[in-house]
Amino acid sequence: MTLSYAIQFPNEVAGIVTLAGAMYKEGYPAENGDFLSKAVTTPILGNIILNTLLKTPLAKGMANSMVKATFAPEQVPAKYVEELYSLGFRPSHFKANREDVLAFPVTSNELSAKYKTIKIPTVIVVGEKDPFGTIAQAERLKNDIPHAVYKLIPNIAHMIPELHPQTVIENINVISSMKKTI
Repeated sequence: MTLSYAIQFPNEVAGIVTLAGAMYKEGYPAENGDFLSKAVTTPILGNIILNTLLKTPLAKGMANSMVKATFAPEQVPAKYVEELYSLGFRPSHFKANREDVLAFPVTSNELSAKYKTIKIPTVIVVGEKDPFGTIAQAERLKNDIPHAVYKLIPNIAHMIPELHPQTVIENINVISSMKKTI
């Protein structure tokens, strides 16, 4: 997490650009955990699920559904589902991702109390069509880091780096101009 790194090592970070980020426990989709994450991280049962379920057509359907929801309402790039399935649905990768999902609420709750200490240039970018509550998260972060630049980008949803790389570059460049003024 970029914000964590900036809090721990402020002299090593020139600036921060968050892109449709989840920064707070509250409003995080798995704030209280989720069944799938809890199941696959359970000893013995989790390994059985990981080594059987992830090799079934059900898992491919789950991958397709997850990707569509993550990109909605924008279009999923060609071959993205296949790439996600081949890499992200390996048992060890899938389990690690689910462990991260379960760890995020506790970790973000501890970190969010320190966001106000961030003094480096910060740009908070979120798409106006993001379906995951990241707009509220971005607005809250802007309140915690008053010098940050907040950008609500029209006609963009959640997957900014994958679908809008020019937006990413533009906002990295904003950091350079902010360094001169802060």
